[in-house]
Amino acid sequence: MIHTASLIHDDVVDSSDRRRGKPAAAVRWGARKAVLAGDYILGISSIMLARIGNSDVISLLSRVIQDLVRGGFMQFSKKESDGEEFQDYLNKTFCKTASLFANTCKAAALLGNLPNINLNQLADYAYEFGKNFGMAFQLIDDLLDVTATDDDLGKPATADLKLGLSTAPGLFASQQFPELQTLILRRFSEMGDIERAVKLIDQ
Repeated sequence: MIHTASLIHDDVVDSSDRRRGKPAAAVRWGARKAVLAGDYILGISSIMLARIGNSDVISLLSRVIQDLVRGGFMQFSKKESDGEEFQDYLNKTFCKTASLFANTCKAAALLGNLPNINLNQLADYAYEFGKNFGMAFQLIDDLLDVTATDDDLGKPATADLKLGLSTAPGLFASQQFPELQTLILRRFSEMGDIERAVKLIDQ
């Protein structure tokens, strides 16, 4: 439910008109109702978490919500080139995606309460698995954003570039094609920047 709420909010922030091949919530109901719907889902998820009655799990899933918001701010924080672009991207990716995987895996391990096992160690392993899985998931998603079509994705392609965001494919490609760094710094804001960036990344 937290994930669903975050997608509804993301589509409003990103002005995305499609999600999984269907009209985004904001397109169907308008941005105001979509935001309220996302808030409502978060509220229901909070009630369900409270009913679990495990303070550690409540804390973990509350941190996910906090990270989602932090990641959103990080995504749109304009920074000059400081040599830390890829680390900034990884930090943002953890907050917006991997934190959900990591903390839900850890929560599941804690709730499993398996006998004859070091529960804290199991929870730590579950967290690391979820974190790495989540990071890999987002890396693949970012690659598909510049290599797949709208129909393949079920949502608009090159969405990140259109928002002026640089992701792993562009950051990696910029090491081979310095021209990309110029496009990244101006957030693909000039006519033809997005098409040029996609062409360079494809190489």
